[in-house]
Amino acid sequence: MSTLTHDEEFVFLEKDGLLAIEIESAPLAGEWAFETALTGYTGKGYYTWKGPNLFTTPGQGILTYKFYVTNPGEYKLFIYNRHDHPDRTENNDAWIKVNNAKWLKTYSSENCEWTWQTKYEFSHGNRGHAVNTLEEGLNVIQISGRSTDFSIARLVFCQDADKGMDLSVEESPRVKVSDLKK
Repeated sequence: MSTLTHDEEFVFLEKDGLLAIEIESAPLAGEWAFETALTGYTGKGYYTWKGPNLFTTPGQGILTYKFYVTNPGEYKLFIYNRHDHPDRTENNDAWIKVNNAKWLKTYSSENCEWTWQTKYEFSHGNRGHAVNTLEEGLNVIQISGRSTDFSIARLVFCQDADKGMDLSVEESPRVKVSDLKK
């Protein structure tokens, strides 16, 4: 679990096992670029990593999203993403860090269309669905650039995958940290 400093006034609020965050809710960092050219995104646009491939160097161009969980437990992470390289194994990933865990390669093997497919690659090539155990209280997810031209429009943590991948779900509300402490 992460702690917030006094200057971080608002966080997203999970409700009924669902948290939806538009990527543009965090300020641009590093070599992420705000774009709108590819149709089918959610929100006002999407971010694309325009920096170099960083296959061994997580922590570059960090986007940070803080949120409050009221229903602790196991959550699947879905990233609404796109990559247009003809080879579905190229330009298809970013680094993700949830709370104090280590950076994980998070990837999709779908290409040339927006997709919810989100998997983690663990050490030694072991792969699996992106699942996180979230505690009640303040949490944080960070995204770092990894593959050039990988685009992200939305992040969703959900306990029920069907609800999480519904594009009509609105972005989760933001609340003042001071209101959470009451």
